[in-house]
Amino acid sequence: MKAEIKRQILLALPEIENAEQIEVMEPKNKDHGDFTSNVALKMAKELRKSPMMLAEALAEKIKNNWTAVEVKVITPGFINFYLKEKWLYKVFENVLPESMSSNVKERIEVILKTQEAKELIQEKLLPEEIKRIQYAHSRICSVLEILRSEGICHKGPGISFDYHGSDTEKQILKQLLGYPAMIGQTLENRDSKVLLDYLLGLNNLFYRYHEGLLFRSLNPSLLYGTLKVLASMGRIIGELLGLLGIDAPVKM
Repeated sequence: MKAEIKRQILLALPEIENAEQIEVMEPKNKDHGDFTSNVALKMAKELRKSPMMLAEALAEKIKNNWTAVEVKVITPGFINFYLKEKWLYKVFENVLPESMSSNVKERIEVILKTQEAKELIQEKLLPEEIKRIQYAHSRICSVLEILRSEGICHKGPGISFDYHGSDTEKQILKQLLGYPAMIGQTLENRDSKVLLDYLLGLNNLFYRYHEGLLFRSLNPSLLYGTLKVLASMGRIIGELLGLLGIDAPVKM
């Protein structure tokens, strides 16, 4: 997603020589969008324009060229990108995050074995929190297995997906699609906190999403979409537990 935003900025501002001049970030305050860029602030002096004027011109061009996002400008010249719901689900269905390569896993494991990381893990992953995460993983595995035994599986030809469209579900999809960025940030900064916060955040979203779900009351398309979301969460939770050396049970 960051790469596509950079591409759209390059199309809107051909004066930029390469994508390395463009910085795209995920804002801590989600009111500021799913992604934000300070490119107008960085390029304003070179182009002899005010940051706000440049940002507004860029935003207008991007909105005209790309229907996947809503684009807003805030002072002193940040450009904020908000993923539109339809596009978010389309990306989720077609660009699911892949599992980590063995090389990446090894590099992250080295980070997690440092004394600083061990202390942080002990501080953040208290026994009761570990049990909550393990239950989430086992619950997802159990639901998928029970329904699979009844001939209900979200994988296969001709299956159509529908979704709840709730705020929690959209937050989950954004979290899932942000998995590669989280891995990259963990490696770049050698910061185990990034990974731990991601895992805890995803686990909290599971409980909000799972609460009150009556699987057999869902119509087939909505059931398949729900299972797809849960399966993606379960795979990532299991992968992160494995990196932390914690058992990821399929039953509890």
